[in-house]
Order: sequence, then C-alpha cells, then structure tokens
Amino acid sequence: MSSVTQSLNSVVVHCKGLLFDDEGRLLLVQQAEFFGTYWNAPGGRMDDRDSLESCLSREIREETGLIVESAQLVYSHAFVSPGVTDIYMGFHVTSYSGELGVGTSLTETEQQEITAVRFISQDEELNEPLFPPNLWDVAQACGNGEHEGVQYLGTESNVDYGIDYSG
Repeated sequence: MSSVTQSLNSVVVHCKGLLFDDEGRLLLVQQAEFFGTYWNAPGGRMDDRDSLESCLSREIREETGLIVESAQLVYSHAFVSPGVTDIYMGFHVTSYSGELGVGTSLTETEQQEITAVRFISQDEELNEPLFPPNLWDVAQACGNGEHEGVQYLGTESNVDYGIDYSG
C-alpha cells in the first residue's frame, strides 16, 4: 500500500451582513490589511461556539455598533489561499437597531484594520476595490426586494488579487 501525502487547507467560515439605510444605501466597512485596502460587508469569522446567526450578530455589533434583529441567508462566496479556504456566508439584514459607529469590542488589531464604516450608494465611486467584486449585484437585488434563494458568488484565490504569499 502506498502512502499519499495531502496538503489540506483549513476552512474558516465568515458571516457578512448586507444592511441598508432608509435611503437604500449599503453599509460597507473599509479594511486595511497586509495585502491592501478594500471595502466589504461588515462581519467576520465564526468562533468555536458560534452558530451562523450568532456569528453574524456578534460581528455586526463589534464592527458597526448595530444590533441585528432579523436576517436571511442570501449568498455564499469562497476565497482560497495557501493553507486556508475562507467561506463567506452573506445575510440580508432585514431589521436592525442601534447607532452606527465602529464597535467598542474590537481587538487592537481589528481597530487598526477597520478604517471606515459607512453607508454607500451604488453610484458612489470607491477608491479601493469591493470584496467580493460582484457584491453589488446581490446587494442591489436585496435592496430592491428582488432577491430569491441563496446566490453563489464564486471562488477566488490570492492569484486573482495578485497577492504573493511566497515571502
């Protein structure tokens, strides 16, 4: 019997929220990390004891100060890099409360990574890329009440973004 060695990626699940204000603008978080600055939906990675719903609620509150009252799963997306596959579960937050602001329970590193939290209209030009790039499509459908089911936004990798992990 031959021995085959496989290199498996660990899998990290993230929950993201699509939240809209009364003017139909989408809430986005600007993040600056080692590979660059980008915009995405607020949210983050699951902890050991999280459900998808508790992860979404905790992460939205940490990053934005807002409290999720109801949400529906609307998209999934994957990002593959050496050693890890990130799975993103996106929710249309249909009801929330609280006051917008960067959450107070962020770690020092998270506070440095999140550089802005604000509602943005689709016609507003962003200076940095949106992650994933096709997020506006599903967000627009949710905002218009036209979204049905769960949409798969595809799989991307570090190669798609020109990220070099080789050191």
